[in-house]
Amino acid sequence: MEFCIVFRITSKFALFFVFLFLGCENFLEHDVLISNDSSVSVRFRLERYDDTVYTLNSGKKITLKIYNNPTLIFEGNPRVDYTSTSSVSIFDIKSYDCIIINKTLFDVKIKELNFKLGEEQDDGGVTIPKAYGIVDDTDTVNIVFPKVSKKLYTLSPLFEIVDTNHICNLKVTESKYDSDGVEKIKFQVVIDY
Repeated sequence: MEFCIVFRITSKFALFFVFLFLGCENFLEHDVLISNDSSVSVRFRLERYDDTVYTLNSGKKITLKIYNNPTLIFEGNPRVDYTSTSSVSIFDIKSYDCIIINKTLFDVKIKELNFKLGEEQDDGGVTIPKAYGIVDDTDTVNIVFPKVSKKLYTLSPLFEIVDTNHICNLKVTESKYDSDGVEKIKFQVVIDY
């Protein structure tokens, strides 16, 4: 009977020491390095901490006394993401070229529903001017289809036409290779009747 009591007490102490030596870093605050390896300045706060907002310029680092694997909440809509372990690295999200062509006779605004089109300040939408004609010296009318080039931050865009009272179609095509055969993903959005 005495052996069982000693064994239980010893095993509890053993578990406590295993916890201290192996896992205490995950459960205690310690210095965590956060580095901004992106091309933009970011503003963020830490989930489950106070509402302090930290600003970190591109290429800069900050050390905070926090737990491992912090969750960063970015202000605005910066095109960045982060990896988080015992240190944090903020990096640019990969972008893809997106050309939008309007083949209608009215201005059209389109929007990427997950706000993955354009830069940080954009609301995910862009207005493309209407097609127009130019008369040359021989009285020939040449139709010009305006193009707008934007960066796209997803491989699965969901486009929607907004702010128009006209009926038109939207077609998205993706190409994986450029004219030289080099792998480069590009998107083209064509708006027509």
